[in-house]
Amino acid sequence: MDHRSQSKNHILRLAQPLFWLLAELSPELESAARLDTLRSEARTRLRTFKKASLAAALNADSIEAVHYCFCAAIDQAGSQVRGRANSLRGVWLQHGLLAEFYYENACGQRCRGWIEKLQQTPNASANALEVIAELTARGLRDERGLPLPNIALPARQQLASTTASIPHIPHERWIPEWLGPVNKPPPEVVLLREAPAERSWLPIVVVTGLIVTGIVLGMTFMLRRQHQDNQALVAKVEALSAQLAQQRESLADRIARGLASEAGAAPVGISTKDDRVYLAFNSDEGFASGRADLMPMLARQLDRLATVLADTHGKVIVLGHTDDAPGPRDRMESNLALSTARATAVARHLQERGIASDRLSIIGRGVKDPVGDNRTAAGRALNRRVEVVLESVPNSQPTGLQR
Repeated sequence: MDHRSQSKNHILRLAQPLFWLLAELSPELESAARLDTLRSEARTRLRTFKKASLAAALNADSIEAVHYCFCAAIDQAGSQVRGRANSLRGVWLQHGLLAEFYYENACGQRCRGWIEKLQQTPNASANALEVIAELTARGLRDERGLPLPNIALPARQQLASTTASIPHIPHERWIPEWLGPVNKPPPEVVLLREAPAERSWLPIVVVTGLIVTGIVLGMTFMLRRQHQDNQALVAKVEALSAQLAQQRESLADRIARGLASEAGAAPVGISTKDDRVYLAFNSDEGFASGRADLMPMLARQLDRLATVLADTHGKVIVLGHTDDAPGPRDRMESNLALSTARATAVARHLQERGIASDRLSIIGRGVKDPVGDNRTAAGRALNRRVEVVLESVPNSQPTGLQR
């Protein structure tokens, strides 16, 4: 990809940052944080490319074809990243670019169709075809991993490289013979006029070379400095991720230890996902049938939970759930109202034990989120529950974020 082609092909010039990112997606990449950073940069650069191309009033099909093929090429390169001991295998495609921009799970099922469509109008699509040809040269394949068809570039793009190699033939001055020898300048005069013109290019060449050298050295220094900064940032992000994961784990462990000491109580379901800890209490041990008054067993468990939550600052979301059986007429007939009332009772008890009201949220879900089969007694028992969702927020900022 030479500079002459890049300057004439506006799509190729705008796509240059995407080629740089594609080169960084090496199968030997071992850092999960760096892989996430490259994924984020890929999304940003793809949006920037499309926005700049549309602003430049380039051909719409050409823009869309190149954008799609870049998504496929980057997804294919990202899927090859294995990491240490295959720890990153398949991580990229969990949030692939084709899935985000085109809702596709396959890696490039429309590449072949786009190439065939552009080749129907070779002159209007020449720039896009040149970019896609460069992607295929760098390993772009179809969704089955097969090579894509050869891309025949229009003759006009081959003409520039052909004519550029033709040497320049200098024009010799021709004087008609009938003017006589007096009209021809003497050889000495011709030499005196031509010699300074040839020597005048030397300072320009020297100055240009010095300028180019300075620019190259400056860019090299800047890129090296940026690479060092990026490496330091990746190390800091990895350290913070490990620290936050440890804090989330310690919160779940503290809750498990606190609730396990309640003798005779049914086990409380504890799970973690992202930055949250999920607790599930069985309503049959916490509430009488069709009622929203806390029973002593559940009240004691909530007392222990409030002791652990006093050392945290995250939000506390209480969700009430019921089965699909209608309640007796002399009790709450609405399952939604019953689930809301039970969630309110749990939240009020936590507030009475010192949990600030601005941390508490109440949601009644009724029968909307079953976890068991309502056609069986065991399934209905699973669905009668109260869930407490905790946001794992530490008391102080992790090391590295403090200012």
